[in-house]
Amino acid sequence: MIEFITPALANYRMELFEKLNTRYSVKFLFTLYRTKKEFGGLSIPKSWNYETVSISNTNFFGACDTRNWLRLARALLTDRYELILSSPAEINYNLLAFLISKLRRKKIIFWGESWYWPSNKIAIRIFNNMIKWILEHGDAIIATGEKQYLFYLKMLNNKSSIFYAPKYVIPYRRRDAAQLIKDLAIVDSRILGRKIILYMSQIVERKGLDYLIRAFRLAEDRFDNIYLLVVGSGPFEDYCKRLARELGVKNIMFKGYVSDSDIESYHNVCSLLVLPSVFLNDYPEPNGYVLYESMSVGKPLVVTDAVGAAPEFVRNGVNGLVVKERNITELFDALSKILADETLQVKMGVKSKEIFEEKVSLERQFEAFKTAIDFVQTTRLTNSSPKWRGARFSSI
Repeated sequence: MIEFITPALANYRMELFEKLNTRYSVKFLFTLYRTKKEFGGLSIPKSWNYETVSISNTNFFGACDTRNWLRLARALLTDRYELILSSPAEINYNLLAFLISKLRRKKIIFWGESWYWPSNKIAIRIFNNMIKWILEHGDAIIATGEKQYLFYLKMLNNKSSIFYAPKYVIPYRRRDAAQLIKDLAIVDSRILGRKIILYMSQIVERKGLDYLIRAFRLAEDRFDNIYLLVVGSGPFEDYCKRLARELGVKNIMFKGYVSDSDIESYHNVCSLLVLPSVFLNDYPEPNGYVLYESMSVGKPLVVTDAVGAAPEFVRNGVNGLVVKERNITELFDALSKILADETLQVKMGVKSKEIFEEKVSLERQFEAFKTAIDFVQTTRLTNSSPKWRGARFSSI
């Protein structure tokens, strides 16, 4: 059996988890849920073996429930498994998982998404060194992308047991979004006939919505046919709403949370998607899964260099534009370049869909996991030269 520790369940991971559960005997340990009902509306298949253990994912003691840490330890100490699969690799519970795996002489694989580690504080450097030590002494690492693969490869001095697993999200369809426009126009009729810039994510400081609002305000002085549609919610929302009022932004709507079943329509209704993430406390955006959703319906993208998906998925000047994080002028220029050129917008959208179809694959993602699992179960690891394991990717 595989003991799979992971914070949460998302719709873009359901199919991978189901394939793993079908191929192997798996027990899922979800660390961000207190009850079995808190899965964001997702229905857990009846065939899954899982347990919810709500613990702090940022530190050992600050917001931690000692009983749940003991529950996690109990599961790792008493469950009958041969392998631990733990993600993300940079979360604190991996120390516990690693120590117990060695105590019980079990294999452990880390699923990691980092491509940059901050070093601005002594405590962070100490924590990062601990995680590095764990990764060095684990049995394998599965990286979530090209950037992540190269990061682990460099950090671990070309360790051979690093695998690249392509990302996967459920592809959306091109569809008529006229009804959604009508529904949105009931709230604000100014949206009719305008090019919609879509922000779709949690509204937290790290996502950089405030920088997009400032850049959009500049764009409103140049274009009279644009609209900023903000989909999502979060603790930074009130600040962003206040900022928009203070700047005098006219054509903006904060739609709030929308259900998974409605997300497809919002991607179809926009002219381009923007993910303006920033380095917060020196931490970047690990991936940016919303980009892949928009790419699946052929939309151009504007992202910052704090987003892990660039340049693997957002190829500057090909299917979108990459700008410096926190740079309002560059963000404004990128918006202006795409909004002013309808032909460029269409070409970038076509390229987005092509890159999505080339890079995003559930089968290749699952095959990478299978390769890593089979590798640690059958091979004695050495410090030999690295090989491309799992799915291949083009050089950056």
